[in-house]
Amino acid sequence: MKYTIEIDIPKGQAVPSAQMVERLTSPDWIASWWHIDDVIVCVDYPLSKKKAREILHQADKCHDANEGINWIVLQTIADKVTGK
Repeated sequence: MKYTIEIDIPKGQAVPSAQMVERLTSPDWIASWWHIDDVIVCVDYPLSKKKAREILHQADKCHDANEGINWIVLQTIADKVTGK
């Protein structure tokens, strides 16, 4: 079965690949989603959205697969990124 999906992609954002769409729709894949607002809430000092985005991307890039991404990981990365 084939479907056509139409989405509005913000300027500057990459078009999702066919592989990414397959992962998002397949029952054989799972994902845990984090948002910059989660970073802002978990960190115990004020952050800009830009800084929260940087922290979130660092967490995605550098997290330990055994531990994953969690509140402690986000706080630790935030401390390193901000020098706190």
